[in-house]
Amino acid sequence: MSEIRRYLIKRTGSDKAEVARGLRWLEMKAALLLYGKGGLYLPDLDKLDAIAPVIGDAQARALRSDKEIRMGAITVELLTDRSLPAAYEQPILAIWPDDGQLRAIEQLGPEHLCVVEWEERLITEWIADHHPEKDLANTTSSRPPAHTSNPVVEVALGELTTGADRDRSKLHPLDRATAINTFKTLLANGEAYVPSEIRTWAANNGWSGGQAKELENLSQDILDGRKHQTRGRGELSADAIERWRAKSAASDTDGDA
Repeated sequence: MSEIRRYLIKRTGSDKAEVARGLRWLEMKAALLLYGKGGLYLPDLDKLDAIAPVIGDAQARALRSDKEIRMGAITVELLTDRSLPAAYEQPILAIWPDDGQLRAIEQLGPEHLCVVEWEERLITEWIADHHPEKDLANTTSSRPPAHTSNPVVEVALGELTTGADRDRSKLHPLDRATAINTFKTLLANGEAYVPSEIRTWAANNGWSGGQAKELENLSQDILDGRKHQTRGRGELSADAIERWRAKSAASDTDGDA
């Protein structure tokens, strides 16, 4: 899956202005990239009534019935939780989604994604993981690299990532078992980790949003002492923790050189 360029329209108290700004972004991106169309995501059809003052009642009715409208030089296609396609590379404007909905949208693989925020608390994970641009005209990424506070954990995650099936919305059973054993080994050997850092690292290192969230949840479960059965799958080598520590120490040495 190619890298997604992400943008955020913060809520300022003027829903009409924010939606209008997002629609201008969608029209511009779809036209400039020569797609000729773009996706308008709404959590449900009831939200059409909320954006009708911006697009007009006739356009809102057309979206409800035909699931697409013409807007300037492009066709705008309606996307909802019940009508998401298997893939969608065209730009998507997501109006008032939450973190879970954004993970599903990102799994479609759009080249560009702009989010109109409803409440920041609903998309805190997406913001923390991806640091979306707030300047809609910006063409360069300012996202900082993702790191974990414990470098040994980052080495372990790197090994987990190698060979994993990351082209899925959920973890492959073998990758899930390996992740469980990885978190157990880290915890048993006193290597502290932060589940939210694991999610952010994974989301920035090739894992899908759904997989990154699952890794966060699994790592939290291990911290909380919850039992997960691996049935002998995903076993780690006996020297795993020593290998991770050695790689981490070598990396630190190279950085100091």
